[in-house]
Amino acid sequence: MVVEKVRGTGIARQIHDELLRDRTEERVTLLVDRVHPKVRALYESWGYEWFGEVLPFPEVPLYDALILRRGTG
Repeated sequence: MVVEKVRGTGIARQIHDELLRDRTEERVTLLVDRVHPKVRALYESWGYEWFGEVLPFPEVPLYDALILRRGTG
């Protein structure tokens, strides 16, 4: 999440890429609240793919599970 003032500037992608820069895992997974389809679309534009639904706890919303397949470390 980034503050509204800097949305659309590419900072979210920069933060995402920096968080993953030194990671060597072959896959990255994340959850997106279904009430935010624009967020899901953004992640999909970065190469993430939908692979399922997750309800972590009974009292929380249903989430879309996304995966990003990366090359080996």
